[in-house]
Amino acid sequence: GDGKTDLLWKQDGVSGAGAYAMEVMNGTTVVSGGTLGYAGWSLLDAGGDYNGDGKTDLLWKQDGVSGA
Repeated sequence: GDGKTDLLWKQDGVSGAGAYAMEVMNGTTVVSGGTLGYAGWSLLDAGGDYNGDGKTDLLWKQDGVSGA
């Protein structure tokens, strides 16, 4: 990470591979980007720091599976 805020977009009504788009930003300029997502997985949270490094992480959940 470059320490700058990036954008993560979700396409309405779509899940799995290609449902999300990420844009790496430098101020208001898009530096790079692409689609992401995994077939059979959904983004559960994009606001936590799950590994304690001080940066926001993405938490994915396997569809149809309960528990941790």
